[in-house]
Amino acid sequence: MKLHQFFAEIVIFLSVFFIYVLPPVFVSASDFAGFIAWTFPINELVFAICSFLLLLYLDKKLEKNSFFSSSIENKKLSFFINSGKTLITFGFLCCFSAFMEFIAYAAHFSNSSTVVVPNGFFEYTCFFLKFLLAVFYEEIIFRIYLPEESKNLLSKKIKNKKIVCAFTEPIIALLFAFAHRYLGWPAVINAFVAHLALRICYIKTENFFTILTAHFFYNLISFFLSVAL
Repeated sequence: MKLHQFFAEIVIFLSVFFIYVLPPVFVSASDFAGFIAWTFPINELVFAICSFLLLLYLDKKLEKNSFFSSSIENKKLSFFINSGKTLITFGFLCCFSAFMEFIAYAAHFSNSSTVVVPNGFFEYTCFFLKFLLAVFYEEIIFRIYLPEESKNLLSKKIKNKKIVCAFTEPIIALLFAFAHRYLGWPAVINAFVAHLALRICYIKTENFFTILTAHFFYNLISFFLSVAL
């Protein structure tokens, strides 16, 4: 690899790290007002577009197709098997989240953030769009780009792939977890485990839409349950 190409990859990786990853880590509970207004999610839209372009760039470089590829050649069989893996991942996310809610309740932990239910067609449209776009770029950044690109960069110096994975995967999981620390320690633990589940789902299916679907519907159910409870 030419030096200027390697330098460009490092610059892109660091840009993603400082724009997408670090800012949420430093948001505290006192800084987070909660979901109190449902306006058009322009920030999420920009982040989603940039992450989409980033994934296209990564796929081209690694000669992959994260959107429509599959670990199974038969398309019909692949659809059913991947749907099953998506449902299993979704079910696991819900079950572990319920477990953490029980632990938080037993420990008398309370989340003081405010949650406002959307009102009317426009707010519901903004609500669904905001959740979808947020999941879209989170899955690209944390479940695909950061793990795959960090392994790609480190493997140029470290030839043992197991060592590279053992180093990169836990760090990225921790970064995703602490990006949720504004919601409290139960959310941090839940996010760490959720990242691992979604990452495994992507590795097993090699398809972006499986993790997008599992994460999106999990977030929707979590939101409406938080309102109901």
